Amino acid sequence: MPTVAGANGDPIHYNVTGAGPNIFLGYPFTASPGNADGLPVNLREAVVEPLSQRFRVITADYPRGIGETAPVQAHMLTIDHVTSELELVADAAGADTFAWWGYSWGGIVGLYLACTSPRLTSLVVGGWPPLAPLISVMLKMCRGVEEELSHAEGLPRDVIESVASFRLFYEDLAGRGWGPQQISALSLPRLTYVGDKDLIRQGGTELPVTSLWMKERAHLDRLGWRTHLIEGGLNHEGVIEAPDRVLPLVTKFLLSTLDPATS
Repeated sequence: MPTVAGANGDPIHYNVTGAGPNIFLGYPFTASPGNADGLPVNLREAVVEPLSQRFRVITADYPRGIGETAPVQAHMLTIDHVTSELELVADAAGADTFAWWGYSWGGIVGLYLACTSPRLTSLVVGGWPPLAPLISVMLKMCRGVEEELSHAEGLPRDVIESVASFRLFYEDLAGRGWGPQQISALSLPRLTYVGDKDLIRQGGTELPVTSLWMKERAHLDRLGWRTHLIEGGLNHEGVIEAPDRVLPLVTKFLLSTLDPATS
């Protein structure tokens, strides 16, 4: 598997499959076999391989600590480090421009890339309400998880570093004042989807993803987003585990950005 040197020289492992327009799959898709969260569905088999029949698909073991990429270091997960390292992967993969598809954290990263990089041709965000001001909520959730873990004994160092890194990530975003205003100004083709029962509870904090997404759906439609509610009682993990429900709509969307007649 090829690698590219990250911001501090650590190798980031990535893979390129297929031919055609570039699509960069962010978290939870990985370059290595298996999945970022140990999901029961094989995302490479269920998503990457079918997409590679029509697109040139880029995947990476990212964020750090996933697959073969170097272990996570808390100070390396600022938004500038994240986006610069992902663009280094795109450079190494020979992708001057690319569509981005990310879910949950991968969706947040995609939103930031879309707002700050001219390289994105289209954007797919799953499992996240794009316009809801939720960075402070995610920061509270991470701090809560950190507090819970502080009372646990014998935790591996990489677990502690991972939680601290995501807390730093949201602290960094919160300090930038980035969010709905910048996202509302996006004009590239964009799609958002969530499961109909998406509710995240962690660190003593609750994040009702579906209900927040539904509240902003009409506004998203007016702004030009394509919006899809994935029905079937699917929670946050359940949508990732149902690629047969999501892949057709994402593929149709991506093709429509190349040929509007397919929309």
